[in-house]
Amino acid sequence: MTEFDMKTATSLLPVMTGEEEMTKKLIDAIEFYSQNLKKEYESLLISFVLKTRLSRHAKLRLASNYNSSIDLIKDMKNNLLTKQSATALQLEILQSRQGSQSIEEFCKKLENLFVKLTISQADGKEDAYLLIIREDVGVIAARRRIREVILAVTGIILIY
Repeated sequence: MTEFDMKTATSLLPVMTGEEEMTKKLIDAIEFYSQNLKKEYESLLISFVLKTRLSRHAKLRLASNYNSSIDLIKDMKNNLLTKQSATALQLEILQSRQGSQSIEEFCKKLENLFVKLTISQADGKEDAYLLIIREDVGVIAARRRIREVILAVTGIILIY
């Protein structure tokens, strides 16, 4: 455990730009740094983040003070990150078509959709990566699409 260091905090914690990816990086950096800080310096970290790392928009959506970095992180995740609907993601998976994409591009797109679906179904739980995606319409449809692509490439036509 270490003491709060302004140089370390400045280099480790990015300034929010309004992009969601940068917000995620800031949240991850706060989590990392707070885990390595002595408890008595946690309030300095919180104050530093609230005063110097947030955009004006984020400052309006968050409280002006927090008792712990865990509360700050939870509030940032709830108020600053976009939530995606599991139903909308399932529909997007269901309607996915390869089109002119290569197999690699298409499978990567499906993989990204499944990751987003898993996260949205986790409903903010930290162990989202442990969730097993249910065999619902979206999953079954995606499997069919992948099978169609593989069979089409090998020259076999799949008829449903």
